[in-house]
Amino acid sequence: MRLVIALLLVAACVTGTPAGRDSDVNPSTIRDVRAYLTADCRVTTSVQTKTFPRLGDSAAKAIVKIIGTENVSDAEALRIAQVIDMAFERPSIIKNESDKAPAISVKLLDKLIQSNLEASTISKLQDVEQQILSATE
Repeated sequence: MRLVIALLLVAACVTGTPAGRDSDVNPSTIRDVRAYLTADCRVTTSVQTKTFPRLGDSAAKAIVKIIGTENVSDAEALRIAQVIDMAFERPSIIKNESDKAPAISVKLLDKLIQSNLEASTISKLQDVEQQILSATE
């Protein structure tokens, strides 16, 4: 019995947090993005205006953590596009060097583009994808 418990403890310590989860997303980023995505009032606060352009790809990481990529509504997809657009508004001020490349953001947008959304939503997602790719070249 002790051996089983010891093995479980070792396994828990070795595996830790799964890659792409909390380990690389700041809790305040998750809080700020969640507040924006779930707000009843669709107004951008001054905190978000200052914070989001510094996030870069960590915004997409937070979105995936908060709502995932499955069964996203058109309204949610448009809010996601707004967050990602703001996150790459000024790539030169993105805090973390690893977040300056829009790898997760592009994957998230591509996944949403391939989903069953309205044509106008897909068009907006494609526009945002092109904008962030152009901004980060």
